[in-house]
Amino acid sequence: MNLKFPGIKDIKEKARLVTGVTESGHHKRVRLTTAYVPPQCYGKQFAPEEALKKGTLWPDLYSPYHCPEAPPFHN
Repeated sequence: MNLKFPGIKDIKEKARLVTGVTESGHHKRVRLTTAYVPPQCYGKQFAPEEALKKGTLWPDLYSPYHCPEAPPFHN
């Protein structure tokens, strides 16, 4: 990684700028990211017993996978 810092020749100063560490060795408080989760509307739901069998409570998330070569599943 070749970072350019015009006017800064000291390698330690460059490292402080890259890592966010102050001269006293403490980390600066820097916001790295912000998460946003939009509000979700919950629609129809499976009955609890059916949801356990299908692996989800919401019909919109249910997507069964049928493998033609697989033997049928029996309880």
